[in-house]
Amino acid sequence: MSVISVFAPLFHFLFNSFVVFFFLAFAVEMIFFIFKIKNARLRSFCRLVPLLKLPIDASLYFCVNDYVLFNFNPFSCQYQVTHFLAPHQNYCSIPNFLAMHFSNSAMLTLLILFFSATTIVFGTKFYQIITSLYHLRAILAESKVMGRKIENKKLALTLQSAFILTSQKITVPFATFGNRIVFPEALVDALSQQEFEAIIAHEWQHLRWKDPHTKVIGGLITQFFWWLPTHWWMKRCDWEQECASDSEATLLKVKGHDLAGGILQTMKCKQNDKISLAPICHIMNELNIKQRLHRLLNSTDLEEGYRFKKYFLIGAFLCMAIALTFGTV
Repeated sequence: MSVISVFAPLFHFLFNSFVVFFFLAFAVEMIFFIFKIKNARLRSFCRLVPLLKLPIDASLYFCVNDYVLFNFNPFSCQYQVTHFLAPHQNYCSIPNFLAMHFSNSAMLTLLILFFSATTIVFGTKFYQIITSLYHLRAILAESKVMGRKIENKKLALTLQSAFILTSQKITVPFATFGNRIVFPEALVDALSQQEFEAIIAHEWQHLRWKDPHTKVIGGLITQFFWWLPTHWWMKRCDWEQECASDSEATLLKVKGHDLAGGILQTMKCKQNDKISLAPICHIMNELNIKQRLHRLLNSTDLEEGYRFKKYFLIGAFLCMAIALTFGTV
């Protein structure tokens, strides 16, 4: 196998993933602006589209023979990359054009550096997730069933399918796989009944929309496509999920100021936290906490939880329209 036979498809893949990701990211932002979409849950769904498109396009590009879906993807850059106008007025592919200016050893060096960087970055993230799952398993093994009662009848009825646990090994409440909400044992008695129920309602919304799953999947995608600003994009998606869970918690008859109080109490316990888990849904840095508290104390922002159904059909249509761009890169 020659160096150019590996270099050419890899170049096509990198070039298309770069163009398509930025195009779809820009399209999502324009959709938010034009349709004035403020609902955080809907925004988080739309932000997932450019991320999920990357592995789908990659699998189609490397696994589908003869580019069956090439003409189905209006944003494919395959033709533009293949038919590049060289200085001598002859058409050739960009990889072949580069091959004329780089030696085999130079291209081989670039390939080795790329695959090495991808292996290191992706392997590190995969190791972190495995380690986090190991810690999570240890936490769940020693956790106990929550003894504190939930007085909010609507919330208690909603939580019938969830498992609420307490643990001495954590200082931050989180939602995780298996419909579990794990609560720090030290935090249980520090919260008022309203603050306690507000945090439970918030974490339930993460479970309801499978946020822990998208967090892990999104984390893997961002590390595999490390040459794109996917990490920054995923952080924006995480932020939208947090805002959405805050707003939707009010649907379960909890108040924003109670959730804000619960977050402040959690921050006090967070100082001694030594464990970082990948499948945890929480954002605890100082800047985001200030923004969340400001948002929670603004009733207008929280009302978006009640307007979700109004925008859902519009958002579903827009996501389907974007999804039609799926095809080979």
